[in-house]
Amino acid sequence: MTRKDSPSEAPTLPSGWEASTIARDREGAQEVSIANPALAPLDFAQRYLADQVLGEGGMGTVRVYLDQQIGRRIAMKVIRSDHPPDPHARLRFVREAMLQGQLEHPSVVPVYDLGVDPDGAAYFTMKRVHGVTLADIVDGLRARPAEFAGPYSRRRLLTAFSSVCLAINFAHERGVLHRDLKPGNIMLGHYGEVYVLDWGVARLRGPADDAPSPPIRIDPVPTQRTRAGALLGTPGYMSPEQARGEHATAGPASDVYALGAILFELLALKPLHEGHTVEQLIHSTLRGADVQFPPCAPEQDVPVELEQIVVKATALDPAARYPSARALQDEIERYLDGERDTERRAQQAEIHARAAVELAERARTERDARFEYRRHAMREIGRALALDPDSGLATDALMKLLAQPPPQLPPEVETELEQSNRDQIRRLARIGGFTYLSLFVYLPFFLWSGVRDWRWVVALYALAIATSAVSFWTGRRREPSNRGVLAVMVLSNATLATTAALFGAVFVTPAILAVNTMAFTLHLRRRHRVYAIATGCGTMLLLLGLQMGGLLPGGYVFGPAGMTVTPGAIDLPRLPTLVFLSVVAVGTVLTAALPITRVREAMAEMEQRVYVYTWHLREMVPEAIRGPTDPSVSRDRSHAA
Repeated sequence: MTRKDSPSEAPTLPSGWEASTIARDREGAQEVSIANPALAPLDFAQRYLADQVLGEGGMGTVRVYLDQQIGRRIAMKVIRSDHPPDPHARLRFVREAMLQGQLEHPSVVPVYDLGVDPDGAAYFTMKRVHGVTLADIVDGLRARPAEFAGPYSRRRLLTAFSSVCLAINFAHERGVLHRDLKPGNIMLGHYGEVYVLDWGVARLRGPADDAPSPPIRIDPVPTQRTRAGALLGTPGYMSPEQARGEHATAGPASDVYALGAILFELLALKPLHEGHTVEQLIHSTLRGADVQFPPCAPEQDVPVELEQIVVKATALDPAARYPSARALQDEIERYLDGERDTERRAQQAEIHARAAVELAERARTERDARFEYRRHAMREIGRALALDPDSGLATDALMKLLAQPPPQLPPEVETELEQSNRDQIRRLARIGGFTYLSLFVYLPFFLWSGVRDWRWVVALYALAIATSAVSFWTGRRREPSNRGVLAVMVLSNATLATTAALFGAVFVTPAILAVNTMAFTLHLRRRHRVYAIATGCGTMLLLLGLQMGGLLPGGYVFGPAGMTVTPGAIDLPRLPTLVFLSVVAVGTVLTAALPITRVREAMAEMEQRVYVYTWHLREMVPEAIRGPTDPSVSRDRSHAA
């Protein structure tokens, strides 16, 4: 019963109806005259007009006939005439018709009639069904996915499979085991119908105690006991107990196993058991197959919930399987409920994502001084990704917003930067306070060298104390002001300027002034850096002017022998001077290196944070969108940090 002809045929009236006599009563009801030729009894040859052959099996042939009594096309199964007469085959044929005829379920093809044709061959007629088998669908999905994936989505196949489970559970409750479930015996109609076909090897057993329907009765037909070791069913789909020939003990769990094998094939698009011979298939069935989908079907994205369902349904031990086909159907429905909810979330996510795309475009092209478009766009992106983390539309909007920063900073960012700047000023002010007090380390060297003019030494340390005090005061304020920072900068330059009285304006003093200027330039905000540079340069130029005007003690004597530094505020004996200059050189290097090291560490930390934030954002984006990451770039960046 494969899909060979049109699913929709226009209804036709049987011959003779044109001459019928129709009378209407007073209520408008139609009444057909009993003299109508369509009600006359017809023999087999008159009633059934042969049409195309649908298929042939080991026991019979199925063919389409036109039932001229009713005016419809039916399917008729007839025992094959090319086989020698076999009374047992005839009994099994009749048994199949009676079993199928009493299983009145929407997914079981209804039987219309059972009889013997003029040639003495048993036949039974049933509904002519249209559709395509699961075997054909799996083949199509494997060979032509673009053509079959649309009409036969996974959700539709799982919904159909759920209907099959209910039909098999109905049969079990009536005491019938199918015993030959496979994709080729399940048909999907063109209008949502699902049919379980071929009940030829079905077995009658005791019905369930709580069965809602009466049991199947075929008492008039003698039965034949299945001999031990007989192979009934299809290798690759039959259960292990069927493969061992244990038909007497096989129960509903055997059909559950076959359902699990069918489910595996719908998900993996290949059979659960593969082999070129019956022996290989039987061996695979008895050994058990691996149903973990990433290894056995890496190209199919199978959720772990469905994998677990297949594992349980195809367990080697019947007791470990689902207790009934209904229990298996319940698991499928629970998964489908979640999938339907996922679809609803995806639809809602698309709505939010489209809104985010529109807002992101408006933020790019229109004036957005208050950042309202960006705020709402990010909120819509958050809602979309919360509903569907793999939303390509939402991630695209997110990437556009991140790739095109606003022309000015949002108020919240400015506030955070201001707070960070205040914290940095407080921290550096405390460090500066201790740094200026560290000038007292050099006082013993002054005393060792011998002080010539105490005014300059007193001025140096008075200014150092004042600078340190202002630094500590600035560092303790909750909101340090720029005036305080500028005051520290001016006082510190004045303090360091007094060192020109020791060795002149062009020796030692320029180095320590440069270090001080660099420290303020590194930590001040952009608009204040020019003040630091101007103050440092101005101080140096002032000292040079004072030196050239003779207003600074000491100086330089230039001659053919070179430049000689003359003593100023202190004497310059050889050993104390060399030790003092060595300490000053080391201190200058340390004073310059420590702030730069601190700044570099802060930059590396911020760079690392940026990369971590980028990594988090990249992980939000599906791999297909973000593309592969070049590990060499990451290594280069890490080495640079």
